[in-house]
Amino acid sequence: MSTLKDALPTHLWKLAVALGLISIAIVTLGQNFQTVPPQSEALSNTETPRPTATTTFTPHPTEANVGLIPTITSTPRPPTATPTSKPIFYEIAEGDVAVSIAAQYNISVDT
Repeated sequence: MSTLKDALPTHLWKLAVALGLISIAIVTLGQNFQTVPPQSEALSNTETPRPTATTTFTPHPTEANVGLIPTITSTPRPPTATPTSKPIFYEIAEGDVAVSIAAQYNISVDT
């Protein structure tokens, strides 16, 4: 007697094919029977006449209307307070790590 565990791999491909066909049918039916909203109609204005093409070219005076508008900004002012540097004092000893680091960057250290 075969158990469900033994029969499952043999029938699994049938289940996969059935689910594939069902999903294809659902998509096909959904696309065929969907309702499409009515399309909007283009309204044409009959009051204004359509422009006609001419063979002559008349330039329009647009040079005066085109350009960048300058914006007025305030005059920049220098800062009122200048920052002052604060010296850092560090007591160093012989063989200190800071001395060797300073020597790598060519900084003179008075010991």
